[in-house]
Amino acid sequence: MIAGRYDCVIPAAGYSSRMGAFKPLVNYRGRALVLHGLEQAVKVCRSVILVTGHRGDELENQVRSLEQVRIVHNPDFSEGMVRSIAAGAELVQSAWFFVAPGDMPALPATVYRTLADHSVTVDSEGANGTGRTAAIFPVLDGRRGHPVLVSSRIIPELLNCTEVPSMREFLRRYTVEEIPFPDTAVNRGMFLDIDRPEDVG
Repeated sequence: MIAGRYDCVIPAAGYSSRMGAFKPLVNYRGRALVLHGLEQAVKVCRSVILVTGHRGDELENQVRSLEQVRIVHNPDFSEGMVRSIAAGAELVQSAWFFVAPGDMPALPATVYRTLADHSVTVDSEGANGTGRTAAIFPVLDGRRGHPVLVSSRIIPELLNCTEVPSMREFLRRYTVEEIPFPDTAVNRGMFLDIDRPEDVG
């Protein structure tokens, strides 16, 4: 399984201001929200890097039992998600790595696997991931979802990036690819994020 060769960075460092509570630990279907995404990523990825920030000690205590999860604290988390992704990327050891936000509990394992399989084709166009493609997005009905698969060759630029708040804005400077997925209930999980109390349902 190609996905099992790749690391996954999960940023969960923010203040959760729209939720009104500490979102990673909000009860979602009987468990802390962050556990859903972590456990899904653990099934298909080489290792999972959880980036903490606000209330990091509490979050670390919650996920400590997950053996494949490594934790890195980002003291600059208030500067935006790019800084948190960069903090996690410093620990990446694979040629590509996934980025999967910590508030998305239903990211499909099939999406991880399909993106990873496509990366082999990209690598064949440039040895060892040196081709032009910097990221691969899943797309459903013309809309980009998550997780995103990112080439590790752009990590140096990511670490030096301080002026943009979002990863999607950062990736605009690079060539990216989009992989279309059929509209199924499972695949719609690539869009399910929990931002507000009413999303918990």
